[in-house]
Amino acid sequence: MLIYDQTCAAEKRRRRKRGTFPDPARRIFIHEAVCEGCGDCGVQSNCVAIEPVETELGRKRRINQSSCNKDYSCTKGFCPSFVTVEGARLRKGKAAAGEGVGENEGAAPPAPQIPGADTLTGC
Repeated sequence: MLIYDQTCAAEKRRRRKRGTFPDPARRIFIHEAVCEGCGDCGVQSNCVAIEPVETELGRKRRINQSSCNKDYSCTKGFCPSFVTVEGARLRKGKAAAGEGVGENEGAAPPAPQIPGADTLTGC
């Protein structure tokens, strides 16, 4: 028989998304320039938030912040590429609002060019 005396990390993540569990002000990132792509962080933690990313220097790893359980088990591996940020929060809604995307920030997309009826040729 298994008896759980604490909430698992996945349930904590679900409750954080609902706003019923406190969100720690600490985030873990992987510095891609330092990462050697060995995958020890994923092996040690068995975490689904650690994803491979292709760079010009080969395959590296990154942490998907939206699926991170914040149990920090990925730091158990022997890796110098981890960066810990205290007091960090994710930016929400910036990409959806069009902020910081290209040179036409927040501008509506250009209207499509539709040919007129006189330019259409029939059979």
